[in-house]
Amino acid sequence: MDLIHYLGKKMEGELIESPFSAWKWFEGKRLQPYILDSTKKQTDIENILCYSEKNLYIIVKTNQEVLKYRDRSYQNGDGFHFVLAKPREDYLPTNEFYVIAISPLDTSWRNKFIWYKNVDLSMKSLETTKVEIYKKGREHFILVQIPWNEIEPLKGLLFKAYGFNISYVQSVKEGKNIYMLKEDRYIQNELSPREYLVYKFEEPKAIEQIEYHIDLSTKHCDTSQMVFIKIAIVGDRKIQFELKVLEQNTIILREHFEACEGLTRIEFPLIISKLSHGNHKLTIELNSKSFHAKEERNIYIYDQTRFKRLSEDIKKLWDENDEEGRIKESIASLRFYDKNLWKLLTVLKSYESFDGIQYFYEKITEDLKKVRAGDHLFEKGKIVRLGHLSQLDNSLEPYSIFIPSNYKENENYKLLVFLHGSGSDDRSIKNNVLLHRFAEEHNMILLAPYARGTSHFYCTKEAMEDVVELTIKISRLLSIKDNHILLGGFSMGGYGAYRIYDYSPQLFHGLVVFSGHHSLGETYGGADYSKDDKLPLFERIPMIVFHGTEDRNCSYEELKPFFNKLSDQRNKCEIHIKNDVGHSCLIKEWYEPLAEWISKHY
Repeated sequence: MDLIHYLGKKMEGELIESPFSAWKWFEGKRLQPYILDSTKKQTDIENILCYSEKNLYIIVKTNQEVLKYRDRSYQNGDGFHFVLAKPREDYLPTNEFYVIAISPLDTSWRNKFIWYKNVDLSMKSLETTKVEIYKKGREHFILVQIPWNEIEPLKGLLFKAYGFNISYVQSVKEGKNIYMLKEDRYIQNELSPREYLVYKFEEPKAIEQIEYHIDLSTKHCDTSQMVFIKIAIVGDRKIQFELKVLEQNTIILREHFEACEGLTRIEFPLIISKLSHGNHKLTIELNSKSFHAKEERNIYIYDQTRFKRLSEDIKKLWDENDEEGRIKESIASLRFYDKNLWKLLTVLKSYESFDGIQYFYEKITEDLKKVRAGDHLFEKGKIVRLGHLSQLDNSLEPYSIFIPSNYKENENYKLLVFLHGSGSDDRSIKNNVLLHRFAEEHNMILLAPYARGTSHFYCTKEAMEDVVELTIKISRLLSIKDNHILLGGFSMGGYGAYRIYDYSPQLFHGLVVFSGHHSLGETYGGADYSKDDKLPLFERIPMIVFHGTEDRNCSYEELKPFFNKLSDQRNKCEIHIKNDVGHSCLIKEWYEPLAEWISKHY
């Protein structure tokens, strides 16, 4: 079993100053070629894992003489992504993990962020993680320093072992070369378990300065559950400790124990039956004759009765209301929220905060009051996430919508049905501020349907029917004229725009495609829209297509023949190509061309 090497204070300081020191102390683990676009440009990639009391370290060594910046370097080069996984007892792929993306030369939030967490897309920036690049001779060393609090519950002193995998992407002229520690074709996929190798945390030897980790076994529970205080201590001799846990100055646990020389792991049960429902801040004190430590931890005590009562109230409101309209659709949204609340409760991990669920419960409660009073949930001037009842299978499916703040009934508004890219969902529409601004300034409602399942490029019947049903429903609710319904999308959603229009051409009267591809969905039953039998589909519908020459996800060079064919058609297609732009949705250089196109046709 490979090791995550322990670093004392001196070694940790030296590693930060010169990461190549790790190869003086430890043996690197070599990554193996996985997919090579250029066999002539192969490089040697090694990595070493280390940890200290405060941080986890991932060090990558590459013998590339030059590192290049590319859009989404963690996917396209020169960058990498790695997996931190909770191992299963049978060592099969796990659903509990982080995938962390590193783009060493990127100065944006994509420099370091959580790409996936437990099969779901996260896209959360790692605020206190550091990424540094060092060069020595012809080699580059990339050091990633992650504080433990950004990758909870992982803490090196408390854990015996953990799962790890890494994929390094090297940029080459022909595309990219990919190297992996353990081959995993799904390492970049949404809704997929991950492969890993199990790494053992090297146990610290006796050290003069005491190091420790403290944690609760859970951050939330009901009164029937057990909670434990978990402690790990490293010292150079036997030491007597006193442990105290206080809640509002009241001691709820006091224990005395002995820590031996080296590493001691110990845990104590915490009685929580006397704590009231709600959030509690616990103060944990660890004391010896020469050592004092104090830390705070939050725990939420809850009772499922109130969640059940909320579900009953929403069901009753649904059963009592038969009139179609925004109120009925708002109640459908409440039903979706309720379903999602129970799902979140079911999948909530012990180390995850209860705050999000509590906030969600309070929001649903307030929304229920609002709907009971006769107000709908279709708010203006902000992105809201709602839910609808599918006519296809009676499932409750989400969608996001933006209604301009100046919206008025029966005025000349346009509806842009906008399809999200892979590895995301309808909520990604929040990320493009320019798109919101465009909608506000050009009397346009944005509707973002959810694509069911793994990245299927809007080819399943469920996905296509959801888009069509939702488009018809929202256009009627918000009084949109039939010839003012547009369809668009980004990346996978760009292909989806072609696919959904092919499925229901009579419904849409304009196509807006950002960084899309003509054939990505063939594997899932979709068509290649560059084929001669499909091109006539686009002859008469107004279209505008945007693409960057540096797009590595949907290659511009690969798309050129399709664009040329579109331009040769007797259609109303505009194609805008921007040099030095990567895989992008609406950017400032495309804002005015889109505005002019909208004014011209609608």
